[in-house]
Amino acid sequence: MAEVITDSSFNQVTARIIVWLERRKFTIGLALFLTAWYFVQLFIAHKIGFEAAQKWFYFTPDLGMGWIAAPFSHDMQDAGHLLGNLASLLLAGFLIEPHLKTRQYVTIFLMTLAFSIIIPVIGLILFVDGEWLVAGASGGVYGLWVFASIYRSDVVRKWRVWISVDEWGDLSYWFECVIVLFGLALPIIVPLVDLYSGGSANSISHISGMVLGGVLGLKLKKQ
Repeated sequence: MAEVITDSSFNQVTARIIVWLERRKFTIGLALFLTAWYFVQLFIAHKIGFEAAQKWFYFTPDLGMGWIAAPFSHDMQDAGHLLGNLASLLLAGFLIEPHLKTRQYVTIFLMTLAFSIIIPVIGLILFVDGEWLVAGASGGVYGLWVFASIYRSDVVRKWRVWISVDEWGDLSYWFECVIVLFGLALPIIVPLVDLYSGGSANSISHISGMVLGGVLGLKLKKQ
C-alpha cells in the first residue's frame, strides 16, 4: 500500500531539514565563500592573465596580496583542487559543527589553516631558492577533519548502529561512524597520496594541519 504524505508530515520533515542546516550554517557559509572566491580568481585571471593573477592569490617569495588571499584560494587551472576541499570541508564540518560553539569551531579551523600555511612557507623561504607557489585550504580542512574525528571518536563504540539501520537515527549514526573512521585514517592516507603525486610542499601543509588538528582534538576531548 502506498504511503500517503500529509501536509503535517511534510512540514515536520522540512522543519527537521531547516534545523539540521541551521546547526551547520558556518560550514555551509564557508563552502559558499570558497566557491565564490574561486570564481573571483578565475575572473581576475581572465582579465590580467594567469601568471599575473598568481601574485594576487598565491604565496610567493615576494610580499603581496597573495599572502592574504592564498589560504582561501585554489589552483586556477584545476577545479578539482577546490572540489576536493569542499567535499572534505562539508564532511568534517557537518560532523563537528553541531557539537561546538561557533567561536570554538571558527577558531579551530583558522588555527589549523594558519598553521598548515605558515610551516611550509617558512620552510620554502629558508631552504628553497627561486620561485615557488603555495595556496589552498587543504591543510586547514584536513586538520579540521582529524580534529572532528578524534573529538567524536566515541560514536564508533556504539556497535549497534552497524547492525541496525532500520531508522533514520541509526542511519545517521552509521554515516557519522564512516566519516570518523576515515578521518582517523587521514594521517596515513593523505601523506601516501602526496608521496605518489610528488607534492612535497603540499604534503608538509597537509601534515602540519592534521598534526595541529589532532593535538586540539585530544586536548578538547579531555575537557
